[in-house]
Amino acid sequence: MGQSAGQVDREAQRILEQQQQQARDRAEQFEQSRSRPPAGGTIESQIAPVADNGSCVAVRNVRLAGADRYRAGTFEDALGTLRGDCVTIGAIDGVLRAITDRYVHDGFVTSRAVVGPQDLKSGILTITVIEGRLGGLKGAGSGKRYGGSEIAAAFPARPGGRLNLRALEQGVDQLGRMAKGDPKIDIAAGDTPGTSVVLVTRQPLARWIRPSVSINNEGAASTGRWQATKSLDMDSLLGIADSWLLYHQGAASDDGERRNLAYGGFVSLPHGWWTLSLSSGFSSYGSVLSGNGLRFATRGRTYTGAATLERMVFRDAKTKFSLTGGLALLDTRNFVQGIALQSSSYRIVTGTLGARWQRRLARTQLSLSEGYDQGLGLLDAHTVDTGPGGATGRYHRVTLDAAAQTPLTIGPSRLTNTLVLRGQWGFDNLFPANRFSLGGSSTVRGFRDDGISGRTGASLREQLGFGIVDVLKAQPHLATSFSGYLAYDVGGIRPVAGDPFERGLLQSMSAGLMARSRHVQAELTVAVPVTAPAWVRHPQALFSSSIRILL
Repeated sequence: MGQSAGQVDREAQRILEQQQQQARDRAEQFEQSRSRPPAGGTIESQIAPVADNGSCVAVRNVRLAGADRYRAGTFEDALGTLRGDCVTIGAIDGVLRAITDRYVHDGFVTSRAVVGPQDLKSGILTITVIEGRLGGLKGAGSGKRYGGSEIAAAFPARPGGRLNLRALEQGVDQLGRMAKGDPKIDIAAGDTPGTSVVLVTRQPLARWIRPSVSINNEGAASTGRWQATKSLDMDSLLGIADSWLLYHQGAASDDGERRNLAYGGFVSLPHGWWTLSLSSGFSSYGSVLSGNGLRFATRGRTYTGAATLERMVFRDAKTKFSLTGGLALLDTRNFVQGIALQSSSYRIVTGTLGARWQRRLARTQLSLSEGYDQGLGLLDAHTVDTGPGGATGRYHRVTLDAAAQTPLTIGPSRLTNTLVLRGQWGFDNLFPANRFSLGGSSTVRGFRDDGISGRTGASLREQLGFGIVDVLKAQPHLATSFSGYLAYDVGGIRPVAGDPFERGLLQSMSAGLMARSRHVQAELTVAVPVTAPAWVRHPQALFSSSIRILL
């Protein structure tokens, strides 16, 4: 009986781990669908070189006026080259270009250094920097435009300040979080000399409200294999470039014993360099598990909530770096035969700090995210006493996510190589919802009903995608792109003394076929497990499928 109860307890914990992995996948998909990588382009100053006719002037001293953006002495080395008995026009032009290039490199694309009319008999040369100012931001274009409140919320730039391309790129990224349009900017001369007006245009891509339905067979056998999801994406409900996602997921069929339900939502609220992300969700399940000829009724429910504030602290043409901080709540209760599972019933509040770095290197897009999580005693957080060395809600954990994506062209073939590395290091024994879980479509394919988990682990996915064919390209509503991929997944859990199940290695090979059109997205995958611990149940080959219809 004890062995049977222990087996059922492990299976119940696996259900909870799967539900939490699904919740993390939804949050990651929401963020990825609304983030834009660095553009990777560079801008050169537009100053045409001046013809040097060989004439020169004597310069005893050089004065720099208007360069308020930089500290005194920033351009001293360049200015020093203009002191002499015979300074040519070409030398002066070279210094003007050097000063202007520095401004342009730092994003001040409308600033420039000039030499105005002056009497050089005194031997004093004055170089004036005209720091371009922002005269205003406004929606433009012949079709649907962005609203004034959307533009004000998205762009950190304000009229009267120096016009900086990085601030404009940030605003474009914030507007781009809404799928209703692709934002573009043009810079036009302002009404006042030295000012420019930024015209923000919207290329319509979709409606502001986008319902969809999807179905897949990636659910657990114990709670329902086929899962149906209804979701609703919405843009700018508050009129401030906010982005929303509401979802409802459940078993596609209910046999009275196996059931699962999940619903919730996400919202992203931009404010210039800042982005506030909020989420809330509820999930529940019911199942009948068997062990040693006995049947155990299990059920559980989980509430989650999170608030994350992100600050973009640095960006240039190829790099973005941001810092995040947040608070997350998880409240779960799980039962077997009506009796609460101590190891799976708790309320945990987590404080998070993180950093995210993105870099475009040639054609490769790199990203690296690091985080530190700590369990806190806030909001009535509580856990059961699991004894010395047992799981704790006041835990400490470090997480790491890294990815590299490179498009390749071999003859007529279009390839994309994607490498994804994930991991965490737990400094304490963790409850199931906080453990690193392996086995599933987002970690190691080929394992669905069983897997491994632990406080410390890592996974790696190497995937090569390739285009197959595009059909009906002349009809935008019917145009469909077919593609495929080959992948290798591997993941491991660091062994811990005293727990025979907190260890192991999973490996699999998989191949997939995808079809994507304006209204339909479908995927079919076959995965073959290669390596697994003896206690992990898995088929020789696992077929999974999904289809999503955009209404």
